[in-house]
Amino acid sequence: LVTRPLQRLRDKLLKMADLDFQDEGGYLARLQRGETSQIRDVAKLQRAFISLKNGTEAFSRFVPETVVRNIVQGDQRATKLNVSRRYVTIMFSKIHDASRLSELLPQPKDFLHVLKRYFSVMTRIVEIYDGVVGEIMTEPPGLLVFWNTPLTVQDHEAKACAAALAQKHAMCMLNQEFAQDGLPQLGIHIGIHTGFVRSGNLGCEKKMKFGCLGDPMNLASRLSGLCKMYGVSVLVSAATHSPLPEPFLSRKLDLVKVKGRLEPTEIYEVIGREQGRAASCRGSHGDIESGCPEEEKADLEEAPPAEAAGGSDMQVQLTSTTDAVAMALALSHSEAERAGAGRRQLFQGRLPAERAPGCSLSAGAWPLVSSSSCACPSVTHAQRSYAARYEAALDAFQRGCFGEARGITMELLKERPQDFAAAALSKRAGQHLGPDGSVVGLTEEELRTWTGVLNMVGK
Repeated sequence: LVTRPLQRLRDKLLKMADLDFQDEGGYLARLQRGETSQIRDVAKLQRAFISLKNGTEAFSRFVPETVVRNIVQGDQRATKLNVSRRYVTIMFSKIHDASRLSELLPQPKDFLHVLKRYFSVMTRIVEIYDGVVGEIMTEPPGLLVFWNTPLTVQDHEAKACAAALAQKHAMCMLNQEFAQDGLPQLGIHIGIHTGFVRSGNLGCEKKMKFGCLGDPMNLASRLSGLCKMYGVSVLVSAATHSPLPEPFLSRKLDLVKVKGRLEPTEIYEVIGREQGRAASCRGSHGDIESGCPEEEKADLEEAPPAEAAGGSDMQVQLTSTTDAVAMALALSHSEAERAGAGRRQLFQGRLPAERAPGCSLSAGAWPLVSSSSCACPSVTHAQRSYAARYEAALDAFQRGCFGEARGITMELLKERPQDFAAAALSKRAGQHLGPDGSVVGLTEEELRTWTGVLNMVGK
């Protein structure tokens, strides 16, 4: 009557320290219903445990689980103001044109349903790829996500990009669900940058939160804003792109100087990745520096000991895009059922029959909403060829060979008229071409120092 209930409480406490709230056998559910021990003191302990469990579980919904886990496990730094210098990958994942949502969804229950589905699925995808949701943003709705803080994460650049591609595919799947429910379609804009930040608990003794400070935060946010201009879903900086392994397909889109930065930044669209291949990354390891430039490692401040979220092997097997999306959708659907959601949930833990196994994401210029677009085949030779030709056009533009750049982009637009990036590059090249093909609008000195950098004055 005494020993067995206490042993079960001990086992549940040990699991709760790792934020494991699973209820095998329904023991916790029975305690929640008041089915406690007949011995008064044991019953008091059981009720106290349920209160502690409920409070901890609720707390982990407002604060990153990693931070909550460190607090529960007694990490002193987790409860005090502190920052350390970390080399992290930052993602801003936002709903495109979110201001339309409140107009298109006047009923609060519909508005809440759409956002709940979006946040549930996208958060699950982030966790599958070892990311930490630092903040759920409301204007515009989206996620702020960190990799390599507070825990060390191997190959964080690759995992962030894999998560971005999975989010893009998941958005397509959710749009099918929304369409059948008569709800509006959503788009997603994702900006990713890697760099040094001050990471830790920020605020004051009375109120604090886990977060990051530094210019990389600004750049990641700006990149997500640039997605609309280029007509793509995923934009990353050169710092994030450089260590990406071969299975990823990307194209260099431009050289831009965003507001608030003195130096221009090369930006890349992440198009897709080949599935089922180990990612042999070129610079990220499971230590505190995790992929930071060699010359910068000596300047890193000491950080708290952290359990690596990834292994130490250089060959990293990333979860496939479709597997990640299937898991995220199925898990979020199960959560909705447990919560007693009244609205019909259309996804039943399976992918459309037309989906080819092991598929990856198509480029940002392709439509998002139709069923066929969610079937996305693996990275193709045609996609690689198109990306290479666009980069050749960009290179010609940056060398001041405007006629060559214009010619290549015009051919690209014949294949994909909706490629905003190619259309914008073609227009910019045309602005410096005279009727006879000569360069106009630039002095000899300006042409000699021409780099093709695009100055962004707005957000």
